[in-house]
Amino acid sequence: MGAMTGARTTRRPRKRVVALVVVLGLVAGAAWAVLHAGDPFATGTKRFAASGIAFAYPAGWLVNEMLPASSGLGQTFALIGTQAWGPCLPLDLNCHDDQKLDASQISVKLTRGILGGTTICDRAVDRSDLAGRGPGDPPATGHLVRVDGRPTLQIDYAVNGTDYYRSDAWRTWVIAAPGSTQQVYWIEAMYRGPGDELFHQQLDDLVAGIRFDGAPPAGDGQTDCGAPFPSPTG
Repeated sequence: MGAMTGARTTRRPRKRVVALVVVLGLVAGAAWAVLHAGDPFATGTKRFAASGIAFAYPAGWLVNEMLPASSGLGQTFALIGTQAWGPCLPLDLNCHDDQKLDASQISVKLTRGILGGTTICDRAVDRSDLAGRGPGDPPATGHLVRVDGRPTLQIDYAVNGTDYYRSDAWRTWVIAAPGSTQQVYWIEAMYRGPGDELFHQQLDDLVAGIRFDGAPPAGDGQTDCGAPFPSPTG
């Protein structure tokens, strides 16, 4: 009995130490995720390339590419910006989606997918993407532009803090993928000031620098749009 009691006595502290280390590690990891947000005012840029798209982004922004595969019409392949990830695992996009914006934070979601049942050319004519979010909601404003030569819908929505995330505004680009007018990239930003004008400039610079070099053409039918989009040659 004495030997067995002694054996138990020597094992228990070991288990407690291991458990304590694991718990402390989890707490420390969660605390790091909560406290560390990007710096919207940092100077310089860094380079991002994934899923056939490349661009420069502000050096103070965070990047998360560790996202799970989606079975829907679109696959979110990265989130960038100054918003902290929150007490979530890097793969847990649903958990992160519950986090609200703090002051001077921006979150930009990058998605590639298919416009369900339409093409970007048709949407440029009917502008159904500018409809209000609900009854009594004002419509968005929009522009038809080209990004690296591809037809693009730009949508701006003045949210004024009425959404769950406490955003000042949303700004979205829907860009036709090379060789297609139905496969698209979504660049979806939401942001909260102070710093809205800076965020506008950072987003415009990011989109102006987008390149699709190396992205294989989709080859799924109509490959480009005419009017009302501007000419590909400017």
